[in-house]
Amino acid sequence: MRNTRKKAIATLSAVAMLLLFPGCESSNILTESDTEENKIEKTSISVVRDTFDEEIEALRTEKFDNISFENLKTYSFPDVSEITTYKITRYEFGNDLSSEQFFENFVTYCNYFEPGKLSKEEIAEETIVLGDFESGESYYNYNQFRELDQADDLRIEYISLEISNLYLAYFGHGPHWYISDALKNRYKNDGRSPMSVNMIDDSHPIVSYTENTDSADVYPLIDGEISIADAAKKVNSLLAELAEQCDDDMYERSVCAVKVVDIGEGCFGYDFTVTPVVNGIKYSFSDTRSDDGGSYFFTEQDGYGSGSGDHSFMIESGKLCSFTNSGGWKKKTPIDVHDSIVPLRTAAENAAKLLSGEMNFKAKSVTLVYDLKGDSDDLVPCWRFVLENSLNREKYYHVYVNAITGEARVKAIQEVSSGYEYD
Repeated sequence: MRNTRKKAIATLSAVAMLLLFPGCESSNILTESDTEENKIEKTSISVVRDTFDEEIEALRTEKFDNISFENLKTYSFPDVSEITTYKITRYEFGNDLSSEQFFENFVTYCNYFEPGKLSKEEIAEETIVLGDFESGESYYNYNQFRELDQADDLRIEYISLEISNLYLAYFGHGPHWYISDALKNRYKNDGRSPMSVNMIDDSHPIVSYTENTDSADVYPLIDGEISIADAAKKVNSLLAELAEQCDDDMYERSVCAVKVVDIGEGCFGYDFTVTPVVNGIKYSFSDTRSDDGGSYFFTEQDGYGSGSGDHSFMIESGKLCSFTNSGGWKKKTPIDVHDSIVPLRTAAENAAKLLSGEMNFKAKSVTLVYDLKGDSDDLVPCWRFVLENSLNREKYYHVYVNAITGEARVKAIQEVSSGYEYD
């Protein structure tokens, strides 16, 4: 039991670090324009949607001092005619579920990911249960937890299972972390914890990255070829199916970017960046997996989890071999409904003004997303521009323009290796 407790403490410490200290450093480079909402002309969202492709083509020939849209490849606008702003309540450790329901949800997720692998009784015996996340003092398997005199009055805040090559963790609002035995076996983990598996490292490098989830590019996984588009659709289907497993306030989510990883022996894996979807609009994301298995450096992140998006990994067609879920938000309260926003060209002008100076940029991606307004809990629509620094191709600037007020800010500076092409 002593080794199990040490393992649990290490596991939970890692989880806490990922959730509470999301691999970023504070910075003073965050800047905002002084544009006020009442000074901005807006356009009907329906018109912005219907003319979006035309506006993109117009931007390609537009002469900005410091941003070129000529070779822009990835751009999208959601199929919406109005947009709601929200006040969000952030997720905190703990939940409103009884210990019995919490455990039943965990069993449901175990059977979803690994059907028939373990009986309910085996799961109860092998799980590690944590009743108080902050103190981290009490660890039990579920059977021992139920034997406590005060069990009926306690809430389970975290539960995990690590057996053979399988790892699954849960703290409410959907499963938190899953790593399959298939992935561990493929990566020859040799008895180490499944949590030590790095899907991207020196031996398994990234070969390409795209935010075009409709890409027809095809790669061979370990059981045959599948296109990026078909794989992304399958992941979206699996995530929707997962959300239906039990009443657990698990929000809708969707693939927003894909990395192709060389896993050796002529085979590849797809690393999907996944983010919440609110009324058809994806939440802000910035990929945080580098080609050496570490994380990119960001100057500023906020909001959902680390503000970067979760991940699902596929090495077999139609199957998730790894899955992460940062918890999302506990609830969203509507603030206002908007039928007009800052048009694309105005947003591009504001981004260019914000970055005025000696640097020049090439636009790599333009999308409309939800993001938190500064340090507030207000969820608002933003134009998201990913811009490559022409003088340093290993730096990408993520510029967000509030689609309601026109305010522009540098949300993140992403440092990447030049080992692959940002498509």
